[in-house]
Amino acid sequence: MAISRRLAIAASAAIALALAAPVAASARPAVDPSTPVVVTTDIETPVLYDDDEGGNASGDDPAIWVHPADSAESIVITTAKEGGLRVYDLAADELQSLAAEPAPRADGADGRYNNVDIAYGLDLGDGPVDIAVVSDRYNDQLRFFAIDPAGASAAQPLHEVTAPELPFLFSAALGRAEIHHLADELSAGIELMPNVRLSWELAESSLLWFAASRAVRIPSRLDRDVTQQAGSLVTLQGGHMQAVRVNAYELGYRAQPSPVFSFSISGFYNVYPNLRSAELTNGGLPLTFENGMEGETYGVELWGNFSAANWWRLSAGANWLHKDLRFKPTSSGLGGLQIAGDDPKYQLSLRSAMDLAPGVMFDLHLRRVGALPAPPSPAYTELNARIAWNITEAMEISVTGSNLLHDYHEEFGTTSNTLQVGPLGVRIRRSVFAAARWKI
Repeated sequence: MAISRRLAIAASAAIALALAAPVAASARPAVDPSTPVVVTTDIETPVLYDDDEGGNASGDDPAIWVHPADSAESIVITTAKEGGLRVYDLAADELQSLAAEPAPRADGADGRYNNVDIAYGLDLGDGPVDIAVVSDRYNDQLRFFAIDPAGASAAQPLHEVTAPELPFLFSAALGRAEIHHLADELSAGIELMPNVRLSWELAESSLLWFAASRAVRIPSRLDRDVTQQAGSLVTLQGGHMQAVRVNAYELGYRAQPSPVFSFSISGFYNVYPNLRSAELTNGGLPLTFENGMEGETYGVELWGNFSAANWWRLSAGANWLHKDLRFKPTSSGLGGLQIAGDDPKYQLSLRSAMDLAPGVMFDLHLRRVGALPAPPSPAYTELNARIAWNITEAMEISVTGSNLLHDYHEEFGTTSNTLQVGPLGVRIRRSVFAAARWKI
């Protein structure tokens, strides 16, 4: 199933503006801790496509580098998984795209970047340098990128400075490693994550498969080290949260009945024995993060590809998700089950890719996303479109339209609910932009 991912970063821009160079303490306005700060989302980055045609690029895990003197020159750095890294300015314009190239190691493979964090003022021998630190799952190591002090004005804001032949972070026998906030520390011990996959080739063009795996989310510093106060009252404090684990089981079937048609259907069942929860301390404050929730999720995913002609390709996908979560008897149940995540019950996707002429491509992507439970957010249907012309192998011009069916849609929250960011929730507006790319 092809899923488009993009980042709404106006909120990031607002945060970056708020984190501009420090001013004298006497110049800071008084802050009322009882009044929430409203951060709205007004713009979004260009669509990335998590499929083969899109380079398996899935925008995720952003970090903001704040320029020390001019907040307008700050940049947003995000991973695109197998698609590498993307760098944006605060207007959501792409400044740089870095491929997930093989790690600088004799056995280096193409990377898969999962998380990015910022470390300020590291001494690399020629003075302090700000660094973007990225976890590379496929190479089981960290990758390091120096940040140009000019920020958004730099021709190339990032360049890699990873030392060659870095050792593995984990033993290769342990399988994939989920790495969270490793720019600061590895905050937990070794966790085994076995992964077993079996497949049966029923015919030359059909396959039945089964997978069982165990994944772990290591507690972040927010889970364990955070302290928040309102005056002298400590309201939130790091607790004793342990790594969150999931045992996942999948069964699937895929086939290609004809040269122009293929499809897949799979079911999944996940068991979560110790999800994160917010707990009271002796019936009162401070709140702490613990493992007071458990439950299961299960569902079905489907996708299909059809070549209507040698110049026209169609793909469709759908997924359905059911969550059965509950608090453990000893939990306070604070915050409700929605603190474990806010997910739609279903998503539908239909994509058309046409080669209108040599070098001219026209793509349409129609999607339907189900309602969100908390805060209540309505289901919506939207359409993205892109037409591009490769004038030469090095030069491309394109026009992209996002969310074309409505002036805006409610992505998260509504005007009638206060459990959200801002009084209007998060609204994503229709947008159209033109681009020209020249590959050197």
